[in-house]
Amino acid sequence: MKKMNDKDIENAVRKIAKDLDDKRFSNIRVLDMRGIITYCDYFLIATGSNKRQLSAAQDSIREIWKELADVPVRPEGDNESDWSLVDLGDIVVHLFTADGRSFYDLEGLWGEASELAL
Repeated sequence: MKKMNDKDIENAVRKIAKDLDDKRFSNIRVLDMRGIITYCDYFLIATGSNKRQLSAAQDSIREIWKELADVPVRPEGDNESDWSLVDLGDIVVHLFTADGRSFYDLEGLWGEASELAL
């Protein structure tokens, strides 16, 4: 298992965000959760156009993470959900449909978090 330092983690979150952008996800934001919560450093939040797109992105994120960190990936959610979560340890990726993102409003819930510029 590769040990990742802060710079590696930031580079990983940027690589995943770029991959999601390439896959036509919208409103991609990265919240810096350090000092706010203890279980991860970043929330990466993105909106997909449909549930199938969320599922496909989970597979892509698993491949990227395997290449970068070789750490187990813990996806949550199913193909019928408006919210899919991929727990990468230091990064938690939240993939939403537009309706799901509006309903859960993570940016509002964690409004004190600063945003990492992409």
